[in-house]
Amino acid sequence: MRVISGWLNDPLFMDLHEQPATLPIEGDDRSFAALVKKYSGDIPTQAMLDLLEASATVQVTGNEVRLKNHAYIPAGDPVDKLHILGNDVGELIATIDHNLRASKSDLRFQRKVLNDSVDPEAVNDFKQLSAKKAQALLEELDAWLSEHQTENQSSARAVSMGIYYHDQDADQEKSS
Repeated sequence: MRVISGWLNDPLFMDLHEQPATLPIEGDDRSFAALVKKYSGDIPTQAMLDLLEASATVQVTGNEVRLKNHAYIPAGDPVDKLHILGNDVGELIATIDHNLRASKSDLRFQRKVLNDSVDPEAVNDFKQLSAKKAQALLEELDAWLSEHQTENQSSARAVSMGIYYHDQDADQEKSS
């Protein structure tokens, strides 16, 4: 979500330690309203605040808002979840299709790690470790992309990179 990316990467919305600042909801150019206007376009401030608060991405205290999570994950709305997941699946399929047809010099990155002999006692630790490292990598890549944005929208390109976690045995247990 562009609003969170702006909050994480735009110095205007950071504190002295280069962390997302606690922002007044309304106000000058260093407010949540200014952040939403700059990074979401037409979405009203209150609608964005409600969305981020419902998903536990932000915390509102009085007239201030603080970023709690560095990623937006839709609260309980299955339509929002399907929209995000549908885009991700489409991008993965497009990458696979591209790699099937592309020359060796034009292949896109597509890798995964797999071990089918993991000790069940270690699975939760791996899940937590992989989530922490994946989030850090995505934040680093998001910052790099933010630094390389163009003002010329007619020449702009949309690029993305996704990371996922899968536990085949857990999926099989749920379907039983």
